[in-house]
Amino acid sequence: CGMKSRCQPWYAAGLSLYWAVTFTAPGSCYIQNNVISHTQLTMQLCTFSRASWPGILFLWQASASSSSCVPRCEPKTVVRAGISAAVRKLAALRMDVNALPSSQEVGAEEVISSLFGSSSSERAMKRATISTVAVEGMYSKSRHTELTYGEFDLKFFFELLRRASPKSGEAFVDIGSGCGRLVLASAMLNSWQFASGIELLDELHSIARQSHARLSEAAVDMGISLAPCTFVCDEAEAALPRILQKAAGTTVAFIYATCWPSTGPYLSQLSCDLASMLTHGSRVITVDKELISDDQGQWRFEQIDSVEMMNFNTHRSIGHVYLLSKGTSTQAANQQGTFNVQQ
Repeated sequence: CGMKSRCQPWYAAGLSLYWAVTFTAPGSCYIQNNVISHTQLTMQLCTFSRASWPGILFLWQASASSSSCVPRCEPKTVVRAGISAAVRKLAALRMDVNALPSSQEVGAEEVISSLFGSSSSERAMKRATISTVAVEGMYSKSRHTELTYGEFDLKFFFELLRRASPKSGEAFVDIGSGCGRLVLASAMLNSWQFASGIELLDELHSIARQSHARLSEAAVDMGISLAPCTFVCDEAEAALPRILQKAAGTTVAFIYATCWPSTGPYLSQLSCDLASMLTHGSRVITVDKELISDDQGQWRFEQIDSVEMMNFNTHRSIGHVYLLSKGTSTQAANQQGTFNVQQ
């Protein structure tokens, strides 16, 4: 750009970020007659995870250049834009931690991490490999994507579970429970009638049962309260009715639905299956995909909450919490209002 050569690392860093924003963030800034909108560029620059004041200093120096391909701006404008971007970034981060974890949740997370490792640990990667090999050896290619293995973030799970307002004596079911992490975590947090996991792959089902045995033994010595847990190795359509027959009342169901068969974002068939099996007042938690309601008004899944948080497998995901109402559409609406008031 005709600028004097400078060897300080912050100038090189600033220049790299300048061109990165210019050519890799379409829509964030624009080029017109070789002049970039300096406010938009600076705001985008400040949102980069590695952006820093040295990058801003580069823009200050660039403002004095006579080159037409460097944004000309006043230092005060750059500072204001940088502060504004930083405030928005902090606000977005605060949305991910809108509720502090309870001591019980912290303890449950530590126990689960000791049993399974974190979602990004070597043990988690080995379980993913076991799942991939099992799927490729047993099922047609059409089911490979559907059976993609992923371990859901515990903090995200705890937040969604809180928003489902679990009650003592209800049942919990994880449909596609993998190695049983979430079933065991929920069993330490709530006084369920029982917590069950449904998993199709026998290899993961075996890990879940072994982990449950280890935790049950340790719970006695450590004084950990653990709700009764069961694990079933079968298709969800076959296993869920058998499990729910034992439920004395309503159920909280969890489905990590990112790869679940759907029509666009909508879990049409799963919605029908769950509505026919679950009792009125049950809640269903889905991730990244949504439930639908019956056109005739016989049942409906009313979304009562949603939250977007960090998720290791997908970077970010949206969790949805639904309340199942059965009956005519008018009755369902009245019952939904009653539920909200009680909450």
